[in-house]
Amino acid sequence: RPEKGRMVLDCGRKTMHPDFQLPLVKAWPDAQVTALSAEHCAVTLGPESQDLKI
Repeated sequence: RPEKGRMVLDCGRKTMHPDFQLPLVKAWPDAQVTALSAEHCAVTLGPESQDLKI
């Protein structure tokens, strides 16, 4: 992860179609998708999802 409160996923607009809203992270309700490029997705992690392990 780039930093403790953030993660970048290897999926973006080509995979998830954001016509109506940004995608949601079902496993961590306090995580929020903050940016979506063609191939990547930036997620800001809330206090409940800080212990995420990859």
